[in-house]
Amino acid sequence: ERNAFHKDCQAGRLARDEKDVLSLINTMTNLFNPFATSEDDTSIIHLASGVEGSADVVEDLLSAKRRGTEAFHDFVQQRLTSEPSATGFHEPMTKLKLRTFSESKKKKSGSSHNDVIQSDRATFLRIALIAQTRQMDMSHILTFPLGPLPRSLATTSGTLVKTNKSSLLHLLENCEHLVNAEPTETSSGGALMIDGMALLRSMKINDIPATFGELSTAILSRLCRNFSTYDRVDFVVDTYREMSIKNMERTARSASGILRQHVSGPAQATPRQFSKFLNCGANKEELISFLF
Repeated sequence: ERNAFHKDCQAGRLARDEKDVLSLINTMTNLFNPFATSEDDTSIIHLASGVEGSADVVEDLLSAKRRGTEAFHDFVQQRLTSEPSATGFHEPMTKLKLRTFSESKKKKSGSSHNDVIQSDRATFLRIALIAQTRQMDMSHILTFPLGPLPRSLATTSGTLVKTNKSSLLHLLENCEHLVNAEPTETSSGGALMIDGMALLRSMKINDIPATFGELSTAILSRLCRNFSTYDRVDFVVDTYREMSIKNMERTARSASGILRQHVSGPAQATPRQFSKFLNCGANKEELISFLF
């Protein structure tokens, strides 16, 4: 009777298969769900980390099979079938150098300052040549900006020129009636307002937990410490609009690039480059939605 059942139908095997199925469901639940996006979304997302690939990465990944097939046919035609061979069989091969998700982990170094100097020099040389041939006054020509926009309003890349926030702080420090004002004491505990993003920015790299679930627990623990001193604690965050001056400034400041990563669940691992993760407004919105 024992041998009448197939080994896959035995109680021990059924229990192990059920355990494996539950483990697979749990893994897919904690990781990013690739089928949760809309039909119009053509982005490619890393299943384990939730990182969204850039346009260059998406293009290389989608064309990898086609470009590999073309490289294979070129290899056969140039080294095997052609008589005589256009290229020796043992000659080095050219690598395709397709970009993958690992490109987002590399640090980028910009040379915008040198580009600006070269651009201004080339523009100035053309102006000087035109002024010489047309007998124009250079002192009058140089009263106009060399670029399409005045430097007092915009940079060479087209972004707005803004004053640093520290200038407002220095202005307030010069106001004696504000600096010397003493805070009034209240009988009750009062209220405390905490900037959510400032709290996250203040956390050191070694203090960032391994998962988003542990990160939310750590933030809640920090908030609860203040209830012994204050009657009310508000955790507030800002809005992050894509078409805004603030988002433009954030993109310009992120010299190391922006890491787009989706937050799918508490078991998802936090990115190692957490400051780079916070440079993206869409990442902040998903993180805030997850925390609330």
